[in-house]
Amino acid sequence: MANDFIRRPGLRPAALEKEALMTESMLGRRSAPIEHTLTAAEIRAYADAVGDPNPLYRDPDAARRAGYRDVVAPPTAAAIFMLKPVMALATDPELSLDVARLVHGDQAYEFARPLVAGERLAVTGEIVEAYARAGHLFVVVATEARDAAGEVVVRGRSTLVIRGGGSQ
Repeated sequence: MANDFIRRPGLRPAALEKEALMTESMLGRRSAPIEHTLTAAEIRAYADAVGDPNPLYRDPDAARRAGYRDVVAPPTAAAIFMLKPVMALATDPELSLDVARLVHGDQAYEFARPLVAGERLAVTGEIVEAYARAGHLFVVVATEARDAAGEVVVRGRSTLVIRGGGSQ
């Protein structure tokens, strides 16, 4: 990514060097594992918030008849726990990111299986890309949630945009 700065006219070499060092120093930074137990109440509240009446998200008996041990989480409910390590990294004082200028730019999840109430998860994040473009700083965080057996159940990727955080 540092080579992108070299090709852009109008930047001072010192600004280029500072920006390249800043983004390169972010790469590989990891959050500590964050524990989260997914509850039926969270799943119901999330389903209510998105207006999804699916009984698999609300009725344990309906979920059991469908082959699950408890209510199932809507796929996007992964945001309940997958954004925790992203925000832990965004607010890491050593990175000095200006969270007042932070915009959540993108989010994607990949599931190994459906999540059900009672899941105990350990969620981690790692900065895998950091670059400046058009005057903004982009930080990409890869996340994963592992179940109690240590199996990855969800992988995610979030792009944070720090408005005005990069060179013009």
